[in-house]
Amino acid sequence: MSFSKLFFCLALLINLSVGAQISGPNLILHLSFDGNSLNDTSTYNHNVINHQTTFTSGINDSGVLFGGTNQYIEVSHSSNLEISNEVTMSMWYQHKTQNNSGAFYSLVEQSADEDGGHSRYGMWLFGNQLWICIEPDSCPGSTRLCQRCTSEAVTLTEDEWYHIVGTYNRQILKIYLNGQEIAEQDFGSSTGISVRSYPLTIGTDIYDFNPVYLKGTLDEIQLYDVALTQAQITQLYNAFNTASVNDINLRVKLFPNPATSNVNIQTNLRFKEVAIFNLQGQLLSVLPVVSETINVSSLNEGVYFLRFKDNIVSYNKRLVVSR
Repeated sequence: MSFSKLFFCLALLINLSVGAQISGPNLILHLSFDGNSLNDTSTYNHNVINHQTTFTSGINDSGVLFGGTNQYIEVSHSSNLEISNEVTMSMWYQHKTQNNSGAFYSLVEQSADEDGGHSRYGMWLFGNQLWICIEPDSCPGSTRLCQRCTSEAVTLTEDEWYHIVGTYNRQILKIYLNGQEIAEQDFGSSTGISVRSYPLTIGTDIYDFNPVYLKGTLDEIQLYDVALTQAQITQLYNAFNTASVNDINLRVKLFPNPATSNVNIQTNLRFKEVAIFNLQGQLLSVLPVVSETINVSSLNEGVYFLRFKDNIVSYNKRLVVSR
């Protein structure tokens, strides 16, 4: 097989020229679940604890299945999770009908043991609605606990994948579904987010008086301490939307993945160059491809994002280097 053009680029597709740049410290948590792993691939490498969830097929490689009974994921407390300014919560969710349409099902939240669970920040499913809330760092008047929330009714189809994102920029809460903004609430005044020393939970609120447990599959869970822009969120969606992932799997294959030194490329497309980016979007190198194998022995252990590009279409792919 001959190659006429190969170009690798960040699969997150975050446009660094639009809005605030995404640097390493801004990505607080990234659970990709690739290779059936619970490792946090952000630079913070948080401790992740599994409570009876199981691995299954994700939007990209592996995801985590929540069965609706006593199954959740816990990320141990860290000062890095005490987000006090802006926040973005991003994930892929494969829908299942929940057990109780009148209960709040946690997608992700940092809760606390006040009044049976009171969240600093989080996203939930409630019936046919998506919710995002934050706890301001100061409540009006003499109120001890308060929250800023917004929600939107959505139609979710059983077993379909959805990209769900919530952002807060100190004043405005927004919800995005499949790359598009669907809800916005402007509170008219700026305030940060209250912080507490508690873990992050995915799939339930462990401090609720009567916890309920999410049904469905989650993948590519990302937490940022900045509010990403519409353009960045659209590109996050485009990087892993179902059509793109299916096309990549059919037309471009990498093996072994995870890799140690060499990566083989199997494709019916024609390429010649490779640009390698790290998880923070930094360009590491651009190399010519003269065979079906690329040497990655100079890369440190970690996750790298790839983009295969011919003259018309781009194909994004993830590479894990492990030794």
